Amino acid sequence: MPATSVPKLIPLLWFFILGSALAQPTPDPGFRAWLWLHGDHPRNAALVEALRELGFHGISAEPSENVAHLEKLGLPWYVDQMVGGDVLAVGPKTWERAREASFEEPPRNHRPACLHDPEVMARARTELVKRLKRFGPHRPAFVSLRDEPSFTLRLNPIDWCDSPASRRAFVQFLENRWGAAARIGEAWGLPPTVDLGRDTGQAEPPEALHPRPTQVTRDLLFHGDASPRALVPWNDTRTFADATFAGAMADLAKVTRDQLPGVPVGFLGGQMPHAFGGFDWERLLQFAQVVETYDHGAVRALAGSIAPRNVRFLSTIIRSKKRSPRTSVHEAWHRYLQGDHEMVVYSSRDVFEDSEYKRHTQWAEALAPALKLMAGDRLAPWRRSTARKPQVAILCSMPSVRLHWLNDTKRDGLSWVNRLTSHELTHSTQARTRESWVALLEDLGLRYVFITPSQLEDGVRRSCKALVLPRSIALSAQEVESIKAFHHGGGLVVADCQTGLYTGHLVRRPKPALDDVLGIRRKNDHVLLDGDRILPRARRPSLPYPIAEPGIEAVRATPRHVDGGAPTTLVGTPADGQPGRTLYLNLLILDYVRDRIFAPDRASWLRDEVRAVFQRAGIRPAIRLSRSPDAPTWPITARVRRDGEDLIVALQVNVIAGSIELPWDRLLESAPVPISLEIDGTWTASDVITGKELGTANEFAVTVPLDRPVMLRLRR
Repeated sequence: MPATSVPKLIPLLWFFILGSALAQPTPDPGFRAWLWLHGDHPRNAALVEALRELGFHGISAEPSENVAHLEKLGLPWYVDQMVGGDVLAVGPKTWERAREASFEEPPRNHRPACLHDPEVMARARTELVKRLKRFGPHRPAFVSLRDEPSFTLRLNPIDWCDSPASRRAFVQFLENRWGAAARIGEAWGLPPTVDLGRDTGQAEPPEALHPRPTQVTRDLLFHGDASPRALVPWNDTRTFADATFAGAMADLAKVTRDQLPGVPVGFLGGQMPHAFGGFDWERLLQFAQVVETYDHGAVRALAGSIAPRNVRFLSTIIRSKKRSPRTSVHEAWHRYLQGDHEMVVYSSRDVFEDSEYKRHTQWAEALAPALKLMAGDRLAPWRRSTARKPQVAILCSMPSVRLHWLNDTKRDGLSWVNRLTSHELTHSTQARTRESWVALLEDLGLRYVFITPSQLEDGVRRSCKALVLPRSIALSAQEVESIKAFHHGGGLVVADCQTGLYTGHLVRRPKPALDDVLGIRRKNDHVLLDGDRILPRARRPSLPYPIAEPGIEAVRATPRHVDGGAPTTLVGTPADGQPGRTLYLNLLILDYVRDRIFAPDRASWLRDEVRAVFQRAGIRPAIRLSRSPDAPTWPITARVRRDGEDLIVALQVNVIAGSIELPWDRLLESAPVPISLEIDGTWTASDVITGKELGTANEFAVTVPLDRPVMLRLRR
């Protein structure tokens, strides 16, 4: 071979090497089911055999567990509640006492364990190291620092922390955020005569720079003469609390990793984004490698979107004695198809009928086939498959979350402190809006991803052709510029209401930031909500969904409907040299997540309105589902993933949403749902679970039962 031929072959050789590497399948991340085991259940060989029979990988262990005995049995284990006391959570009685102290004169808003107190954190580290060293050479599958961690009690509101240590740390936080004291005063809108101290590092910060209480802020917003900057101090206070909580969690996670190198560390029982609790997921996911999210306010979809690839998500299945075991099987499949690779079944008392592990409950026997299938070889293609690129980005902004919580409390008076977690899960207008947008996009068959303000500032993901702004009331100047750039680049900008009224620091804008882009004008900023309740006059006979803002006027956008002078579904098309499109719903869609189950005709109207705009923007589902008019109307979601050159399509009855009490009796009595699946091109289909070949076509008929998905492999 001539020497001159060698350089010509090198690029070709690299082409084949690279192509071979790209053709390699993604490694299977596996799936593990864990049994939460009570302390009075013996750890013995009979347990090991029973767990294997029921499809369990291992068990939970207490920090004081004899883990050497577990390893002798060959029993995998994970450990929870490694950080005790009030450091990463407080109990109900502690929280009640602290709430009462906050109403004293002067109020005492001191967190029982101040996370800025060096002694508190030093004790926490020492105790954690002591617990970790008990394991000796043995290693858990993963470590959970705490179940249901929180800066407060779950999402219960309280103005922590106003201790001297926190005050000093807060001023340092402000200095890092804004600059010198004078700049802080300017940002907060304080008069020049207010004493801000000679410097921000003094022993006791001036009162003007103390954390801003919620009641003071509510008085200004609802009963006072609020200046444009009236909410900035409160937003800074809540941001500081979120940063404090995430910092403490990250500190203790590092301690754990230092003691147990290579063992994943995280937490269980994570809550939805909220004004209180510390659940700024962008911060929390910087250190966590194993995470459980409670599925309220679409938090699982949010966390899954922004988590690093090495994060393993976990879910817990809890028995309800009032419902059929089939409902738990349905929920387990729902979590699995969301991408959870760890599943805890709670608890051993609901799995075994005796302490000798000879008799299993009906609930356990119903779950066992699903758990075995989820971990087995047949579903390895699903587990190793990768998500296709998203078509739609959804913005989730903590300043918007905080401000909507504040507005939700408008009717509460002093009882805002009683907006406990159980209330928020069903009444938070922003959580219900997020749930509804996720449900709407899934029902339209579109692939979506959540993004945060910092991600938006770097630009919308290249694959996304649409950006959804769900009640994005607070947008920074950089976010606004990124949205404009996305629109100018041909993207579809979708908003529902109250868009861009405030900056990212909650400064009230004289003019909303995106009205020009959206092609609208506002006569006023009224929204037809009274706290967390929709006003009766928002509901119009001609519209299935309530009007949001009666003061909206169309400028360049074209309304598809007008009722009582209020335009809705305002569509902006390419014009004036701008190739982008817009959709401003001017509707309150927070009930869509419920309507798709209980009022399918109303939900269908909203889907048709939104689908038409997305299709004109060239955004269509990869898989199109249809059914006969007499088929059950339960929503079916198609999750489409890629396994090498093949597609894996999972079809499931998709009814689970955090804020909805489901009609399980009706669901269980319902017949399986016959569905026609259509895809562009010609594909050869087979059922991944049963192995049945379905032929070669571009349309396939399947029937989806309640208690398991239908999973298809599509090959060219």
